[in-house]
Amino acid sequence: MQLLIFNKYMFQRFAISLLMFWLIAFALVGANAHTYVVVGFSAILMPYVIKNSVIVVSFFVYFLAFGSIVGTENNLFGIIGVNEVTQIGMIIFIYEGKYKKKCSSKIIETVKKLLLVLLVYGIIYTAKSVLVTQPLIIGLSTQHHTDFYIFKTTFKLLLNYIPLIYIINRIEHIDILKAVNMAILLSVITIGITLPFSGFLDNFGFYMSSLETDMSLSGVSIDRIKGFYGAGGDVNSAGVFFAIAFGYFLSWAEKTKTINKILLTGLILSFLGIFFSASRTAMLSLGSVVILFFCFNWNMLLKPKKGKIVFLLFTVFMFSAPIILNALDRFWLDSAYSAIDPNSTGRIGKWLIYFEYFKRCPESFIFGYVTPIYKEIAYNFLSLVPHNVFINIAYNAGLFLLFPFIYLLVKICIWGWHEQKNVRILYAVVPYFFALMSVNSPGSGIFLWLMIPVYAATINSQYRVSSQAAKYRPKTVLSK
Repeated sequence: MQLLIFNKYMFQRFAISLLMFWLIAFALVGANAHTYVVVGFSAILMPYVIKNSVIVVSFFVYFLAFGSIVGTENNLFGIIGVNEVTQIGMIIFIYEGKYKKKCSSKIIETVKKLLLVLLVYGIIYTAKSVLVTQPLIIGLSTQHHTDFYIFKTTFKLLLNYIPLIYIINRIEHIDILKAVNMAILLSVITIGITLPFSGFLDNFGFYMSSLETDMSLSGVSIDRIKGFYGAGGDVNSAGVFFAIAFGYFLSWAEKTKTINKILLTGLILSFLGIFFSASRTAMLSLGSVVILFFCFNWNMLLKPKKGKIVFLLFTVFMFSAPIILNALDRFWLDSAYSAIDPNSTGRIGKWLIYFEYFKRCPESFIFGYVTPIYKEIAYNFLSLVPHNVFINIAYNAGLFLLFPFIYLLVKICIWGWHEQKNVRILYAVVPYFFALMSVNSPGSGIFLWLMIPVYAATINSQYRVSSQAAKYRPKTVLSK
């Protein structure tokens, strides 16, 4: 396939390596030898690290959307897991300096700055939580423990963000682009296929998560499943991950004007993943992507030959519309009830509590809170996390980071709108915006910040190839 770029030979090697890893993982986890999963994966990755193979990039991107395959307490030394092994492999790959030339474009520079803002926020959030909030709640026995936790968390953040920024910087290198595309495809396929088996995998010994909840759509209680997805930690983040992935595959279908087996697999698994997550945020994200597609491609309705994509999207839209409308009703009704019920835990009710806190402590708007919210305002439920990234950044870091975060996010949206004829990054940005309104960690969309430059770089590489072809096309000599 021309636009979903990856090398067939590279794809085969990467797929075989992943198959070997999962066979080892299932064998060792089933035998309660969790620690050796990391050792076995290190043995698989090491030859690629020694050869300085770009497949190291594929492994990093593949596991970017995963949490811990096994519980943290079962990782090597209680610290190093599969993700950390891929990150260390990427640091070695970076040090060897195979790809030195950096890409330069407005979208890539903006995404890099946004990642740096998120990195700084992650460090500030960790430090304030440990030094200010936790001692007041549970107390910490020693300063040594506090310093070590901050150091460990900061180190893990750097291990995650430095390779990501490196890949974004070099995303227009065709080898990097191929490695990223095939990793995204296989990551979505792996997480999507394993979703229905989350309960079995959890009992088998893998670190999974399912949450029992009442959707209020049919009055039936269902399991909300995120499977191996753990980048943001909650089910809403998992649902939005699949909504972004749906837009990612849809952008390729839009460019090729057709749907092949690869795209169909990605679209179906992404669509099913949204409903396995049972997330209202993800359903609204899916609806927004479908609406954007029809806004950009309304003329395709008049072209019968291009009807496959329209038919698929129309079916998805019609199937999703009632659920999206019910989700809207549930969101506003539950939240309105929360606003007047002091014992409820709905989102808008919590937002109002935070607004009240900002009124009482306006100085927190500058560099974040000094006195934690629970010291200023009484509430009758266990958790007061706002489920809103903008409020969370304002509370923890103030306008010092909230303003650049919003500015860079708006800049990406404006760039995407002006470049809509070429790049459909809004298919990723709009779902991410819904996620920001309903989750606590902006890092839960870390997968997005890789996808945006992928959209741009792939189109740019197409133009580069086309311009070179035109440049070296032999001239036609007309006879007299």
